[in-house]
Amino acid sequence: MMEQLLSRFNELNLEPTGEFEVSGFQAVDGAIAAYISRMFDKARVNTKSFENASYIRFIGSPAANRVVLGKFDDIVDFLKSLRRSDAWKAKTEKPKNPQVLPVINVSRSFDTAFMGIEHKRDTPGPLELEVVSDGDDKPYSTIGTTNASLTYSITILAAEKETLSLLINTIGASFRFAGHRSLSAPIKLALVETALDATFTDSRDIAFNDISAPIGEERIFAAQAVLTVSADVKMAMAVNPRKIRHEVVTAVKED
Repeated sequence: MMEQLLSRFNELNLEPTGEFEVSGFQAVDGAIAAYISRMFDKARVNTKSFENASYIRFIGSPAANRVVLGKFDDIVDFLKSLRRSDAWKAKTEKPKNPQVLPVINVSRSFDTAFMGIEHKRDTPGPLELEVVSDGDDKPYSTIGTTNASLTYSITILAAEKETLSLLINTIGASFRFAGHRSLSAPIKLALVETALDATFTDSRDIAFNDISAPIGEERIFAAQAVLTVSADVKMAMAVNPRKIRHEVVTAVKED
């Protein structure tokens, strides 16, 4: 008996080095704040009145000025911080009076729950990992995706009741009639451009609670809603590529 070579092929084996990079949620925060702000881009008021003057001013302001990202203990603390902000003062028409309302604050708590595999959003196995290569087509990393549940608060502050109502209705109705509820948040991970998917899981049933400041502190009308967002978490894992040569042989009977 003798062996006869049938085929020869190379297999690329990616050996993990142990180094890794993980994505954060800053891009998701920004995407959600921008999404809330864009709800007012096409808002219009056809019958102007004293009661809706502040709302008209709000929808006419630049999109970047409508929503503030941050987390504060209460609305009084938030407003005081806003007044101290030089950036906010620069946006107002009267820098000496930086008490311009209304404003919307979007914040994320640190409550984070990672989803189990039954949600079918996790990468099912190593073969499904995204392989990242350099300019010479040499793999240097794999990227896996899992999913986390995040909690966001949308807080609306206004100086008038009607303004607060119009802001609440704009956001509530926009979520209710939204054609899609997913956002893409671009990030850079392992030196490559990628994106995190963020999906509102309960936005159609959004509910606002009255959190207006007591009389005697700051006469501010405020309402807050809590939303759950399902967001991607990506991990890039460094690898060393190693080629393994395989040979397929068969036994041949000698004459």
